[in-house]
Amino acid sequence: MFMTYFTQDNWNEIAALGVEELQFRLKEQLNQYSGFNLQATSFTESQLKILFEVLKENETITSLNLSDNNIGEAGGIAIAEALKENKTITSLDLGGNDIGAAGGIAIAEASKENKTITSLNLSDNNIEEAGGIAIAEALKENKTITSLDLSGNDIREAGGIAIAKALKENKTITSLNLGYNKIREAGGIAIAEALKENQTITSLNLGYNNIREAVWIAIVEALKENKTITSLNLSKDYITDKGAIELIKLLENNKSILEITLHDDTSISPDKREEINFLNLQNQTIFREKIERLYKNGIDQSNFRSFMQLLPGIKVILNIETSSSLKFTVEEQEKMKSLMDQAKRYKQDNFLILAKICKKTQLDKDESDSLLLRLPHELICHITSFLSFKDIKSPDEISQEVVIPQRVASKLLDAISYANKSTLER
Repeated sequence: MFMTYFTQDNWNEIAALGVEELQFRLKEQLNQYSGFNLQATSFTESQLKILFEVLKENETITSLNLSDNNIGEAGGIAIAEALKENKTITSLDLGGNDIGAAGGIAIAEASKENKTITSLNLSDNNIEEAGGIAIAEALKENKTITSLDLSGNDIREAGGIAIAKALKENKTITSLNLGYNKIREAGGIAIAEALKENQTITSLNLGYNNIREAVWIAIVEALKENKTITSLNLSKDYITDKGAIELIKLLENNKSILEITLHDDTSISPDKREEINFLNLQNQTIFREKIERLYKNGIDQSNFRSFMQLLPGIKVILNIETSSSLKFTVEEQEKMKSLMDQAKRYKQDNFLILAKICKKTQLDKDESDSLLLRLPHELICHITSFLSFKDIKSPDEISQEVVIPQRVASKLLDAISYANKSTLER
């Protein structure tokens, strides 16, 4: 079915209307669309109240995106009430709304009653342990949600353990993102044990959770029994060569795993990483699809990070010694080389912009604590991606690339180090 979306332009035409007129016009207009996409819109409290009231009765909207609107706990509770009555929404994105524990609990309760939502994004909402536990309890009853994103919610060990218990009972979730949640060892081992029983999840993200070797070993043991997981993200989860060896043994025997992501895992030795990349590419369906998509769309801000995640595999494939055994055609390899060239040009273009910004700001002043506030988040992402792409580690190297004073380059490195540290502590 072809989707038609109510967007920012539609909203701007009616946003200034009075309460009664706004409710009438919004109800009338939403009946003409199947999708609602108002990401990062500055709603007033009364506007949100009207929207949620209209959604209770609406019978046309199937996809609802309200991400990055900072609706808070009150908004989370209000939309939860609407979801108890709405019978058509199947995809709901509430990412980045800071609904808190109370909002998370309210959404969880609504999920017990709602029978239509199949995809639910609650990422970056600070629902904490209480919200995570409530969602876990709801998953024991909910039979419709197949894709769930709880990343960046600080659900910690207790939330991870609760989710693990739910996974032993839930038979519908196929995609689960628990990244950036500090579930640590206790939560990670509990998830691993659940994977021995759960036979429906195909994609699992446990990246950036501060989990260590014991969890790695537990997950590897679980995947010897689990034959449904095809995609697993364990980025920045501190695997050492001991864990890498166990993972290599697993990949040699478990042919159902199509993709394992180990982004930012610097504790693995280069030879073990290359061996994992090689085995990770033995079944190359997903990898080929991503390369084809990138080649078709070209490298830009929206997908540069995706390219960086594929880069280790590309390097393995373009290695003369391994390319023949991986059976990638000359045409496919040429596309990868083209992507490498595009990425270099993209990097150079963005760093020309960065150089101009650096020269116009006060980055050379001694204000390290406020440095990150002066740089857009996207720019920090570009810098970080660039450094990993070029393996640049010193102010002198940055200074030469960007043509800025070394003292400014030094502060940029401090900012990136601080940003990475903050990410790990989330």
